[in-house]
Amino acid sequence: DGLGLDFPNLPYYIDGDVKLSQSLSIIRHLGRKHGLYGQTEEEQCRQDMAEQQHVDLKMAMIRAVYFQFVCALRDLP
Repeated sequence: DGLGLDFPNLPYYIDGDVKLSQSLSIIRHLGRKHGLYGQTEEEQCRQDMAEQQHVDLKMAMIRAVYFQFVCALRDLP
């Protein structure tokens, strides 16, 4: 049944009746729950930008590591 998740995949987080998958949804939920989410529109926009910067950096690192690995495999006899 996918644990009752709308989009069952990893990571997932279950907090009582709240069932989430997708990293950013989980991070946003935890931020709001624990009072760490921006209170003003400006604070929320800055958080959104920082969040997206993190995603961009993570994807750049994944691409760099993955393509180095693939190129190294091509050089094997």
